[in-house]
Amino acid sequence: MYLNFYGFNEKPFNLTPDPRSIYFSKTHRESLDVLTKSISKREAISTLSGEVGTGKTTLVRALLEHLSPSVKVALISHTILTARGLLKYICQTFSINCKSKNRAVIVATLEGYLTEIYRKGGQTLLIIDEAQNLKPEVLAQVYAFANFKKNYVSLFQILLVGQPELTKKLAHPKNEKLANCIQTRCQLTRLTLTETKEYIEHRLQRAGFSHPEPLFHSEAIGSIYEFTEGTPRLINILCDNALLMGFVLNSPQIAAEIIKKVQFEDTFSEMELFNPPKIQLAKPQSMTESPIAENIPVKLPPVDCTPSIHSIIPKRTRPSFLRKLTTDIQAGFHWLEKWTSIPIEIFAVMAYRWLLLVLFLLLKMFYF
Repeated sequence: MYLNFYGFNEKPFNLTPDPRSIYFSKTHRESLDVLTKSISKREAISTLSGEVGTGKTTLVRALLEHLSPSVKVALISHTILTARGLLKYICQTFSINCKSKNRAVIVATLEGYLTEIYRKGGQTLLIIDEAQNLKPEVLAQVYAFANFKKNYVSLFQILLVGQPELTKKLAHPKNEKLANCIQTRCQLTRLTLTETKEYIEHRLQRAGFSHPEPLFHSEAIGSIYEFTEGTPRLINILCDNALLMGFVLNSPQIAAEIIKKVQFEDTFSEMELFNPPKIQLAKPQSMTESPIAENIPVKLPPVDCTPSIHSIIPKRTRPSFLRKLTTDIQAGFHWLEKWTSIPIEIFAVMAYRWLLLVLFLLLKMFYF
């Protein structure tokens, strides 16, 4: 919608992990270099941790592009697996023909395949995303993978990617053996204010923005950093909403006021923008009844013309209906996050707003 208005070739702040648009902060660059060396040295287990939205998945995609074509990779992005399910998934990825349902037979077949790849000079890498959700039996199987060795060289390199809870889980006494096999640990941190500015400029240039004047005002970048605390995914969401708001307001530059309008707490900002209520001021009776008051200039107090949620949803339906709807939606998001391991921010910011927009249109149709 705003691509032509600002001169973009593509959306600059897309949420889909794209290694072409990756911005290498200090920790991102260090993590990529360390993990690349770790895999080349055939280290058994490495870990990459970071808070939600710090760019772990994007960094993994960039890592895959840096690997040699001889490295065969099995990438698991969902962690609702049993140990048997993990084995079957790996066998399917590597096209290993094993019809047996016996776990010991599957493990032996997989080890034979890994040994054959090693003899041919190849490598095999297992990447498990959202590893903080792995069940104890799956962690035990990962530890068993670390013991696949030939001439004291690991046959199966493993990269565990997850949130900070992964570090806490590995530090538990029951996972001590697995933790001792970890040779490389990397951690992504949030961006600093300077890195946030560079990140936004990098994404804009990558999308084709070439104007001499900066698109985001310096104060707007400060507001973005304040609201997002340097989390790349939240920066993408906020900047994308700001560009849409700037397009609607026909603003060639994104100011701090626009950032404040689209911050995440204001769920109804888009609705209020497209349907501002009509405000009518009633004329005071004293102005018409008193002849003296006709010649006296009256200074009325300033009127706040900013619409609120009370002007959008009728009072008779707002309390119970909206409260129940919000509760049901939030419960659904938590269920999806639990069973799919998809961060709740994606649902809460994208799907939630679309649902509320549909709700608003329905309410407008029946009550206005």
